[in-house]
Amino acid sequence: MKKLALLLSTLSLFFASSATAFNFESTSGYYLQACNEVDKYHYGKPIDRERVDVCFGFIEGAEGMHTGLTAVNKDFKFYCPVSSSNYMQDIKHSRIIWVEYLKNNPQNLHLPPIITFIAAMEKAFPCPNFPR
Repeated sequence: MKKLALLLSTLSLFFASSATAFNFESTSGYYLQACNEVDKYHYGKPIDRERVDVCFGFIEGAEGMHTGLTAVNKDFKFYCPVSSSNYMQDIKHSRIIWVEYLKNNPQNLHLPPIITFIAAMEKAFPCPNFPR
């Protein structure tokens, strides 16, 4: 229950700051479209740089939120990733995992992105010492 209360209070701050900084939808479907822009780059197609920035900005924020929450409370973890020494590689890997999760779970595209991001990371990097 404490974890849920902490998550909800953090999410309300996150969404409040996001809504004032940008004018865009706050659904997982929107972020799937934004994150798909990265794939265009790999095929040599023109990309919408703003969408790429929105995708990676969200992922960095979500990862930072999780890192901050676990630093404050050692008993709190949603997921336990295996980090490399390359921060950008970790962020790119998180994008791939999240996009795959969203494509495999289209029924969740209406949900807030932080919910689906955490679900994707939990599935990819379960914490053995933190049962759900």
